[in-house]
Amino acid sequence: MKALLLSVLLLLPAASAQGNAPPTSQPTTVTTPAVPSTLTLSAPLGTQVELQTTTISRTGVSNVQVTALPGSAASADELATIRRSVMAGMAGAQAVTVKGKVFYRVTGRDAGGNVTLLSSVVQNVPGQPPVTLRITQTLARNGAVSGLKVESDTPALNAAFAGLASEKLQELANQNGANFAAVYGQPLVVNQPRSQTVTVDATGLLSGLLGAFASQAELPELFGQIQSTPLQLTTVTTYGGLNAQGLHTFAQTSRYDRWKINVGGSADLPRFEVEMTDGQASSTQIYRKDGLPGPSSQTSRQMLNMTVAIEGVQVSLTMTIDQSVTMTLR
Repeated sequence: MKALLLSVLLLLPAASAQGNAPPTSQPTTVTTPAVPSTLTLSAPLGTQVELQTTTISRTGVSNVQVTALPGSAASADELATIRRSVMAGMAGAQAVTVKGKVFYRVTGRDAGGNVTLLSSVVQNVPGQPPVTLRITQTLARNGAVSGLKVESDTPALNAAFAGLASEKLQELANQNGANFAAVYGQPLVVNQPRSQTVTVDATGLLSGLLGAFASQAELPELFGQIQSTPLQLTTVTTYGGLNAQGLHTFAQTSRYDRWKINVGGSADLPRFEVEMTDGQASSTQIYRKDGLPGPSSQTSRQMLNMTVAIEGVQVSLTMTIDQSVTMTLR
């Protein structure tokens, strides 16, 4: 998906009338309306910023219901046992804290002012090796993004990214904070909100990302059975001006529309449904004078209704996921 761009309106002064003014008239003063400045990535080639990330996730479960599907021989006692097992499994869930790193590095610059930015994310995963993502993109002065490329040191992820078309990669970047079109090239007008709405084809995105894992798990038919409604995200970005250190500050609020995905439903694959009933996030972001991203903080909440059917039993529950992400200078 192509990044949505907001046009910068340049206010030009009106032309003064031609001819000689009457001798008794006062000199005419022509005022030129101020043109808002814009944030550009002016950092020299090789400039890098390193940030430490701390992600805290909390998951809550409620409204657990276990029912027998038509034709099932499950008894009431068996259903009650399954429900207690689900509740017990989630009752011990605690807040999970994950540490990581993010690097932003200017790796290219051409005569037209286009800058290539490499964003490297190293995320620790409990009980597994760290996951590394590298997002390369070229940013024009007006914030337009091109040449987007995503790579990983994890073979399965790398294979999944390699199978995605460029527009799908852009959708992924948009959903993971790597879309800078709402900041670069936009007029820096304090307290003037700008709204941006993107629609993601979640079916294709999930199929491409998870296809590599499906082949590893020998479930190739899984991804032919993914169905979902379009995922629409509206983000409002507001420039807050310069802070005490002279750095640019931005605030963003995001909201997802209701979204539903269905997977499976065949004899070999149990039916799995997820519906997002509420999804929202808010964040603050600091950018350096040379345009490189700096410290940030974000909080988000997602409320999901989940249903899975397996072996004649259907389990339904509501899951609430709260997450906070902070990025600080190292």
